[in-house]
Amino acid sequence: MDRVRTICEEHDATQWSEADTGEIETIWHVRRDAYPAACEYYPDRTVGVIGDVVVPISTYPEIVRRIDEIGDELDLLTPCVGHAGDGNIHFLPVVDTSDRTAMDRVHELTDQIVGTALELGGTATGEHGIGIGKRKFMRREHGDGVDVMRGIKDVIDPNGIMNPGKTLPD
Repeated sequence: MDRVRTICEEHDATQWSEADTGEIETIWHVRRDAYPAACEYYPDRTVGVIGDVVVPISTYPEIVRRIDEIGDELDLLTPCVGHAGDGNIHFLPVVDTSDRTAMDRVHELTDQIVGTALELGGTATGEHGIGIGKRKFMRREHGDGVDVMRGIKDVIDPNGIMNPGKTLPD
């Protein structure tokens, strides 16, 4: 923090403030409570998926608007939390996870949100990784770079035993 403050002062910052320990704990408390707060909308339901995408900061209002629209179109309450300062947003559709039709809508929501993020110049994930669910977007986002990634993976893991079936598309 001292280093950041020095850099700011060297570049003629006109004001400096930093959170004290109590404020920082409050921020972390709010962050930890995001998931349970989303579930409070419908106590008999839970979050169907914790999704995330990242977009350029200039398009952050657009991704927030689109998530709301997509959720409405699919009849899914979709609270969001995020890190607007770096373009990261987490979406938390609240559903009855035992309802197959509702979960199909959750997967459609995820696909549409990821597609929108890519259209806005963003990425399919920020923190949660590609895993299985977002593999289908790798070529769209990275093009021929996927072939390079596959080549590296094949050199490092010639037997395909490290995290098989994840991240890279077949």
